[in-house]
Amino acid sequence: MHMKKAIMTICVLAGLVVAVSGCIGQETTTFSGKYVTFEYPKDWNISNHQTDPTGSPCEFVLLKNQEGEQVASLAVFGGNVSLEDVESDVSVDCLGISDEGDIGDVHYVEYYSDEPRLHFYVFEKDGRPFVVSCDLLSDDVAKQIIESLKVKK
Repeated sequence: MHMKKAIMTICVLAGLVVAVSGCIGQETTTFSGKYVTFEYPKDWNISNHQTDPTGSPCEFVLLKNQEGEQVASLAVFGGNVSLEDVESDVSVDCLGISDEGDIGDVHYVEYYSDEPRLHFYVFEKDGRPFVVSCDLLSDDVAKQIIESLKVKK
């Protein structure tokens, strides 16, 4: 039960901000955390980064464009958290599945919510479940994060 609360806390953190406008820069920079590395637009900033905030192995990263109007986030889980746990918790707060497919070497299920209007990409890579979320205007950034994602061993 504690794990479900932790997953929901991170998913809620990811879904708190709604986008208004903006565009993606061409140049990228690399985020390197405790569990993952990934590329994101150079004109975006890491506005929140937490490692193991719930006491279990996980990492949360919130990114915003310079105006703070567009957002994307990544949450990676470890320990006892399975992909099924994450899918179950995300699906509770979403309206449904809007897509399923592949980005690079990742097979994802995409969920969507209306209030706020967000997309949630749920997938597993190297044995770890992930949620990458974004507002409607930041879908390309989310896909860039997923495609460039590397799990640290």
